Amino acid sequence: MRSDTSSEQPYYYKIKYLTLFDRKGTPLEKIDLRTLNIDYKNLGIIQPTLLRTKSGPKILFCVQSRTYRTVDFYLSDGSGQFTKTNSFQIDPGTKTEISLIKIEKVGDNILCYFIHRETATRLSPAPLWSSWIMIKGEDLGVLTANKDVSLDQDNTLKISPNPVYANLTIEFDKVYLGLLNLYNDIGQLILSTKLKTDKEFNYDASKLINGYYSIQFITDEKILKTHFIKVN
Repeated sequence: MRSDTSSEQPYYYKIKYLTLFDRKGTPLEKIDLRTLNIDYKNLGIIQPTLLRTKSGPKILFCVQSRTYRTVDFYLSDGSGQFTKTNSFQIDPGTKTEISLIKIEKVGDNILCYFIHRETATRLSPAPLWSSWIMIKGEDLGVLTANKDVSLDQDNTLKISPNPVYANLTIEFDKVYLGLLNLYNDIGQLILSTKLKTDKEFNYDASKLINGYYSIQFITDEKILKTHFIKVN
């Protein structure tokens, strides 16, 4: 996925398009974002994520305005058109420099990953912290109450519990031969192990630091993915 910007001089930008590509680099969908006025004037930030739905791939993206302290969510139709699904106002409290830097689908919900500076610590400079907010998919038009826009779960691993404190259980729909990889939120490989005859894999997550992690299971048939949050 790629966002295209225009800039007439340094630090002056305007986001114009958002394009989804397949693995061969062929464009699947191009969205014209010029009507949203995402630019330096409102300190606009855009974060997209891919949704594999039963009607084909779509793009869920959010636009954060640090100037107006808003986060707006939009869902594409797979053909270049999009609609706003929800809008939220940010209450900064003691936080400054709040930035939404990533969104990911976790099950039927959307996980939003923020960073911010916490001035309540009274340190100078204020430390940079991270936080996570989970939003129900049905509140963003991703999954309706009647499940008529349900997501394709064929390439998703089933895990529990999520968030996790200690023991994490990963379930498969059948026995696979493959490689299971665990990554932290900046893409570092934490664990890599080969699975041969198991339909379930248990992992002790108690030694992990709090944060957001992704799991990738590579088989001869397909690649299965999921995400989880580690908490104390």
